[in-house]
Amino acid sequence: MNADSTITILVSRSRALFRAAIWGVPAVLLGVACVSIYGRLHFIPSGISNRFVDYAFAIAAAPLPLMGLWTALKSIRWFMLFAWGGAIEIVAGPTSIDFRLGSFGRKVFQVADLDIRYPFELIDEDEGSFESFLPEEQQRATLLPRIIHPNIKSPLQRAILQFAVGDEAQVARALRPMIERWQAARGPTLASIPSTRDTRR
Repeated sequence: MNADSTITILVSRSRALFRAAIWGVPAVLLGVACVSIYGRLHFIPSGISNRFVDYAFAIAAAPLPLMGLWTALKSIRWFMLFAWGGAIEIVAGPTSIDFRLGSFGRKVFQVADLDIRYPFELIDEDEGSFESFLPEEQQRATLLPRIIHPNIKSPLQRAILQFAVGDEAQVARALRPMIERWQAARGPTLASIPSTRDTRR
């Protein structure tokens, strides 16, 4: 891998379409419910209707249109990603990760700002899961490391897996040369240094 090389992970349009449909179903159901409920309210006093009762029903049902709008916007956003005319991809370079996500926007993260560690490197911090005990080589071959940016709440590897074509093992194989390069450039992590704490317990 030369100094200027990059690795490109394509964004899955089929997965975007599937998620658009998943969010679209509740949006439609909530829309039908809103039409059914609000279509019966007249807000005009009559022999069989009290406008105060109608207002009470309208207020009680207010969360439905809000939830319907929220799910509809989610669905539209995923459909826009599916139909996006330009390139949608995640580009991993020597110094940055570039998320080019169409309707979800574009974000670039500098590798120097990232904390990149596999599960076996997190055991001493009590953050390891059962995956921490898998062989080190198996982790590197089939798992993405935890990738933390100080200004982002959710780990970046989750975003990669959410959008990328393929399963985690496929993405891990594709990104492994770059991940190794990132970790080599940053030097050994504290978690990768053998622990000196007393283990006689």
